[in-house]
Amino acid sequence: QGFFMPINQRTFLIQSAQFVLSLTMKRALQISFLYLLIVSCSSSKLYYSSDAKEWEKNPPDPENELIYEMYLIGDAGSASLDTQEPNLKLLENKLSKSSERSAVIFLGDNIYLNGLPDSTHPERKFYEGRIIEQMKTVENFQGRVFFIPGNHDW
Repeated sequence: QGFFMPINQRTFLIQSAQFVLSLTMKRALQISFLYLLIVSCSSSKLYYSSDAKEWEKNPPDPENELIYEMYLIGDAGSASLDTQEPNLKLLENKLSKSSERSAVIFLGDNIYLNGLPDSTHPERKFYEGRIIEQMKTVENFQGRVFFIPGNHDW
């Protein structure tokens, strides 16, 4: 009746609130512990093998011939159709200086959000444009080109 509850109801509510808070505190402690574990295991220090520790002071001989170049790019599937994306422009620039002994691999998610729709889909041209923008990047490239489908390409 009103503000005054029988003692057992009030006790029940207090105990319920304490239980909920204890769960929240447990979850907060778990998350804090996980965060500390992750942070303590990370490092900003670079590690090199013993024979590569002085790589900056001992650059490779300029007479060494580059055997093969590999370019990797991923998540390029939301390319703008109006202006060339900066990452695709940079890739195209790098590829223009590469020889036939090179390759570029598109690592998936080449057409966001759900891949290339059926040919009858009203937005098919728009999504085709996204993959065409990527293909334009390698149009004059002398090396090999690979497109690997990602989870957004199916």
